[in-house]
Amino acid sequence: MIKIALLISLFSMCSYLGFCVGNTYLEKQRFYEDLLNFCQLLKNEISFLKTDIISIIRKTTYTSKLNDILVDVSNVLKSTENFSSTDLNDAFDKYSFLSEQDKKMLCDIFSNLGKLSYEEQIGRIEYNIESIDQCLKQIVQKNSKIVPMCKKMGVIVGLLVCIVLF
Repeated sequence: MIKIALLISLFSMCSYLGFCVGNTYLEKQRFYEDLLNFCQLLKNEISFLKTDIISIIRKTTYTSKLNDILVDVSNVLKSTENFSSTDLNDAFDKYSFLSEQDKKMLCDIFSNLGKLSYEEQIGRIEYNIESIDQCLKQIVQKNSKIVPMCKKMGVIVGLLVCIVLF
């Protein structure tokens, strides 16, 4: 009886691990979706309402880790008048899920805000929207293969462990 309970718990743990690994890939996808939505909101707010960046950041909430990143960006914007991309890159270093390419993209998005004319900012944001959209398409295509595989592998490994130990 105890052996069956242990096998069920091992199977559950392996399956849970597979689902957790799959969900980490989905978290990166959610981050890019939220970043795309934020850039579109930023473009609309700047072009039509001419709202300042800190006010835009304050009124946004997202389900991904973008919220934490936006809080860090607003702190950098408040603390230094002439911030640079290295200041922003230092703020992004604590996020382990961001690759160097992601950090560079975020620095490009936030480093020129408020420093350029409205037309130049809109042009820069539109360029960023296009690059984020391309990255999002690549991630969605990659996740369509990897996420189900991770979940299935968790279940299969759990079954293999149960068979071997039974």
